[in-house]
Amino acid sequence: VSKAEIVGADALVRWVKPDGTVLPPDQFVPFLEKNGYIVKIDYFVYEEVCKYLRRRLDTGKKVVPISVNVSRIHMLTNDFIKRISEIVRRYRIDPSMIEMELTESAFIVNEAYTIEIMGKLKELGFKVSIDDFGTGYSSLSLLKNMPVDVLKIDKGFFSGDHIEDKDGIVLSSVMDMADKMNIEIICEGVETEEQVDFLKSSKCDTAQGFYYAKPVPSGDFEDLLENGIKDSMNVIIK
Repeated sequence: VSKAEIVGADALVRWVKPDGTVLPPDQFVPFLEKNGYIVKIDYFVYEEVCKYLRRRLDTGKKVVPISVNVSRIHMLTNDFIKRISEIVRRYRIDPSMIEMELTESAFIVNEAYTIEIMGKLKELGFKVSIDDFGTGYSSLSLLKNMPVDVLKIDKGFFSGDHIEDKDGIVLSSVMDMADKMNIEIICEGVETEEQVDFLKSSKCDTAQGFYYAKPVPSGDFEDLLENGIKDSMNVIIK
């Protein structure tokens, strides 16, 4: 966290109701996971991200890698690798421009198969990340077996507006461990200058959070990408 540069983005979904009310993911994603419809949403997002990247590339504009969510429901199917490969091939997108983001809950569904899927994604050239790292009981035991490129440190490590001594010790230890394993670190939920200063003095590669920007429509993100922002960040888009 040292240069004023946008290095990536998250592709997020929001439910916009007819009256203009916007529902955040926690109000509808759990329901979609229960009935299996989340898989359709995921593939819709993958397609939209590839369309976005193709449009930017065709017009000679700057692009950055975009992270997309992989629901744990995908770990119950046997065609995930085939389908995601077909999408990037159709739009002629380099897989390295797509970061496949899993949460630790995916390993609860089928740990061995999830690790196998991660390995296949990396072989194809995709980046693989673990979101909300540190919220699951098996984080450290899983890490030694996971073929992962990026760890996204859960915002729960920040206790309120200030960084307590214990928080700092744990964060520093995790970042040092990841650094030794050549794993990139992204700290999520960064909201205060104190948190930014701490991360700048640590081995954190990238920061993401409301300190820099709230989730924005893709058009607003393109403006940020073209005009820059005030500090290092990994802006979220939707």
